[in-house]
Amino acid sequence: MPIVEITEHTDYETYRKFFFFVNRRRPIMWASWLLYYALIPVTLLFLVIFAFLADIPLWIWVGVPLWIAGLIANVTAPRRMFKRSSGRCPLVTTTAFFEDYFAYNASGQGLGQSASIDYSHVARAYETVDAFYLHYTEKGWGFFPKKFFAPGQVETLRALFVRKFEDKFKTTY
Repeated sequence: MPIVEITEHTDYETYRKFFFFVNRRRPIMWASWLLYYALIPVTLLFLVIFAFLADIPLWIWVGVPLWIAGLIANVTAPRRMFKRSSGRCPLVTTTAFFEDYFAYNASGQGLGQSASIDYSHVARAYETVDAFYLHYTEKGWGFFPKKFFAPGQVETLRALFVRKFEDKFKTTY
């Protein structure tokens, strides 16, 4: 008998929150943003010097559009990824939390996937104002938005996570 059971429906707003939460914790994402925002100004500086020496406004026609295109690509990444994966993403996920593991059943768009994951495989657990997150493999995250919980289930799940994860459980609000 599950301690807590929820059914969530994937939509863009919940996906966006998940995307930013997870990617803020990946060093490679910070490195790529830093590289992008450091490399572009250096490139622009080079183009300005070249344009000054050549007496043409090349940096205006090349550098600025490249920087703007990269900025737009970074800002719109969550929506593009959601649209790209919407054919593969499960639309409905039912998750049951038991004393020693949690199990999920994802379905939608002709796909189905089920798995159960022991709490000993969870590396870190987080609670934010909007959701619970479980990081259980290098790239595997469980995302459980609070808006899908029945009254009282949030407190029950929080107590379970505090008991099971101890120091690995963090609240970030």
